[in-house]
Amino acid sequence: GIIAVYGDGGLIFGRGTLDNKNTVFGLLEALEFMLGKDIQPKRTIYIAIGHDEEVMGLYGAAVITEELKRRGVRFAFMMDEGCPVLKEGSFPGYHGPVGLVGTA
Repeated sequence: GIIAVYGDGGLIFGRGTLDNKNTVFGLLEALEFMLGKDIQPKRTIYIAIGHDEEVMGLYGAAVITEELKRRGVRFAFMMDEGCPVLKEGSFPGYHGPVGLVGTA
């Protein structure tokens, strides 16, 4: 969990503030933008944001998964933001940086 968070001149400091927060804010801002423009996606969008992935996800991802199963939700695809960008030369046959995207 967060040990301490405090603001100083518009900045946020504390454990995890650079973890996935930028992705969460980006997703929520994109949804707010779409709502503001009355944009209707062709498919239903689910965004699942857990809180305990660093400690096995028993109360975040596991609970979200069980609830979606209970509702009969089946996904066309899933994307995970947690993959790294590999530095140059890390991927055989390619010499530039490679951004990985986890899908299932």
